[in-house]
Amino acid sequence: MIVPFAHAGQVAVSPGCAVSRTRTNLPEDELTCAIPASELKSLIERLETSTAADRAASEFAAADTERNFTTA
Repeated sequence: MIVPFAHAGQVAVSPGCAVSRTRTNLPEDELTCAIPASELKSLIERLETSTAADRAASEFAAADTERNFTTA
């Protein structure tokens, strides 16, 4: 069902039904998605922004833990 959504201009994500997963040999830890080509650049930019923010927050948390919660 994700292809019609993408064809209509929407990003679609699906864990996949049992039949689809079996036919495509999709591993348990993966899912499928369909992204309209017109949305791909924007999606990549937003993922890069989000990843940078997550990385900064993780680095802050690690440093904070080291400063405040680690015993020498």
